[in-house]
Amino acid sequence: MPMVFTGERGTVELFLQTFNYFRNANHRNDVMCNPFERANLLLTYMKGPKVQQWAARKGEELTLAVLGDPANNVAPINNADDEQLWTCLTLDLRNAYSEYHRAEGAYRAIKNLRQKAGYADDYIVQFENLLSKAEWGCDHHGTIAAFKEGLFEPLLVQCIKRQPKPITLTDWMDVVRDEEQSFYQMKFDLAEAKRHRGGRCLEDLAQDAKKQGKKPSTDVDCYARTLRKRYACSLYGYGSVGKRVPILGPLTLIDPATWNL
Repeated sequence: MPMVFTGERGTVELFLQTFNYFRNANHRNDVMCNPFERANLLLTYMKGPKVQQWAARKGEELTLAVLGDPANNVAPINNADDEQLWTCLTLDLRNAYSEYHRAEGAYRAIKNLRQKAGYADDYIVQFENLLSKAEWGCDHHGTIAAFKEGLFEPLLVQCIKRQPKPITLTDWMDVVRDEEQSFYQMKFDLAEAKRHRGGRCLEDLAQDAKKQGKKPSTDVDCYARTLRKRYACSLYGYGSVGKRVPILGPLTLIDPATWNL
């Protein structure tokens, strides 16, 4: 069922969106196929002191447009199947209850939007929603600059290093997703290497080898050293090398100078 619209500014688009879902799910229904009946049905979902008078007035306008007022010699001017009845009603609703200074508010929200580490997709969705409200062009220089400004800084650094360099906003979004996916793949590889060595931390094995004056000799050891070296420079290093990496739980980065390579 569609949500109830109470006249709160800023919620009209969500209201029309949920009604459209309801309409699509019942598109064979006779009411949904008839613009006059569909428009009156929309009005029944408007309740509360902020919108009830507006809805009542629009209901009267629809009645006069399609049925007329024979008692006062008012002839109808639209057929019930005239799609303009629906188009005009939804346009009037948007004009009456749209956000004040919608574009300016979206601009401020974009400038304050920041990505949280590990939530690139959420950041992209929020940015796209605000972009449509701000009415900016997708590939304008200011749009792309604002998108980059809100990215998690280590992720931004990795994206800048990419070849070929991303140009359009779509390019940037694709690269951001790809870099984050690469990080999680590296996390999985580290966990697999740890599992292959009986559950011991790779860093502990490296430290043991150093104390014994030996170099790890197995393929897994070589693979682990490569992963450590790559991970020390990865986009989610969280601070300087040598500090614990929260996202990896018990795994801890060690200073490259201590690695027995």
